[in-house]
Amino acid sequence: MATFLSANLDDSILDIPDLDLPIYRIFPRIYFLDLLKSKQNVLVRPRLWDDPFENFFLKCMTETDKGENVSLEPIREKWYGQCWTKKRDTDAMWRIYSHNKDGIRVQSTPRKLIMSLRNTVRLADRGVKCFIGTVEYKKKDAIEAWLEGSVLENVVLNNGRAARTLLVKREEFEHENEVRILYQDIWHTNHETIFKYDFDFESVIDEVATDPRSGVDEPKMLEWYLKSFNISTPVVRSPLYEGVRPIKIRSSIKG
Repeated sequence: MATFLSANLDDSILDIPDLDLPIYRIFPRIYFLDLLKSKQNVLVRPRLWDDPFENFFLKCMTETDKGENVSLEPIREKWYGQCWTKKRDTDAMWRIYSHNKDGIRVQSTPRKLIMSLRNTVRLADRGVKCFIGTVEYKKKDAIEAWLEGSVLENVVLNNGRAARTLLVKREEFEHENEVRILYQDIWHTNHETIFKYDFDFESVIDEVATDPRSGVDEPKMLEWYLKSFNISTPVVRSPLYEGVRPIKIRSSIKG
């Protein structure tokens, strides 16, 4: 079982006051099974996220003192991330991320998640490559105004500030209530669109839940499957669509 190191942890935390607050992620079943088999978590480049406005800062062009336009793509391609949420159960999240009603929700904490990443990199890199932070939601006009007033060097030469540009979304997505884990491949040694790192499932994941629309026996089956990997993390079925228990209402009607 992994041992979580905590040296200089503050360097990795962006706007998360409670590191032990539960956070959640819904995996399509195929990716959840791959997580178990490979024992590796997968971060992706932000350009693969659905919202075309993502990674807005590093999509910009900059101009040199000679008037030449320069793309920030080489910097942009060094970042990888994964999205989690503070919301345990919402109809929207299940329908978006569990199209076939077979998605799997996992529960962790920001502390456990960031330490699972930090434990895989060199001690000297932990505070400059690994981040976890709360997403801030702003109006599009406010984001564009911030961009116009920014100085390139003040952002891209400070990894923490660069990470914060990946923690801003338009207010139309506020319902997601996201927390994101981010990694920067400073030396650009990885040329893939994904970044994998070793993941001790039982040390990081506190609970597993099946889709609320799945069969009632699904949790037992999944629990049995986890045990085949020597994982004893509890499995439940999301109670989102469970019926309300009958309640007697007082009445003054005689009859």
